[in-house]
Amino acid sequence: MRQEELMRRALELAQRAEQEGEVPIGALVVLNDEVVGEGWNRPIAAADPTAHAEIQAMRAAAKKTDRVSLAAAERPGGAARRARGGARRFPVP
Repeated sequence: MRQEELMRRALELAQRAEQEGEVPIGALVVLNDEVVGEGWNRPIAAADPTAHAEIQAMRAAAKKTDRVSLAAAERPGGAARRARGGARRFPVP
């Protein structure tokens, strides 16, 4: 996916959080140029202080990929760094 598409999707997820009365934050986990996890803030709706967007996205990615390590995925904030031209990737050893 292109950087603009990734950022657009993250913003859509943030809008979803806002519609649910949450702080408007959306997150994606990208692995090998594929979105494998998405999340948006849900701590209020889920009554779970850990239900932040990036945690939700990592949980979804781990479930989808059946992996407990997402070392090859971009770290939280990766889309923001890419938008500024400073993408960082972490290869699997």
